[in-house]
Amino acid sequence: MPHTSDHRTVTLASGARVAVPVRLLEADPEYADLGIESPRFVGLSDEGYLVVQCDGLQYGLTTCCDASAKGGEHGIVCRACYREIDPLLGGPMDVADAYTPEVTA
Repeated sequence: MPHTSDHRTVTLASGARVAVPVRLLEADPEYADLGIESPRFVGLSDEGYLVVQCDGLQYGLTTCCDASAKGGEHGIVCRACYREIDPLLGGPMDVADAYTPEVTA
C-alpha cells in the first residue's frame, strides 16, 4: 500500500482527485545534475494506474510502492518490492485522465 504521508492530492481533467507522490510533482535537482529529466506525474490510465513521463516515455506505477516495473524471474515485478504485478505495467501506458499542474504567478 502506498504511503499517503508523502503524497499530495491533485485534481485531474475529469475533476477526479487522486493522491500522487510529491516526488512526482516537483522537479528533482539530482536528476538535473545528471542531465536527465525527472519523472513527472501526467495522469491516470484507463486501468487506474498513476502514469508518469520521463525522457519522452510514459509508464504506469505499481500500486504497492508507486514504483516502475521491471522484468523478473517469473514475470513483471515491482522495482521496489519485487512482488509480481499486472503485466500491463511492463510497457508504455497511455493517459486516460490527464493532470495539468497549476501555474502560480
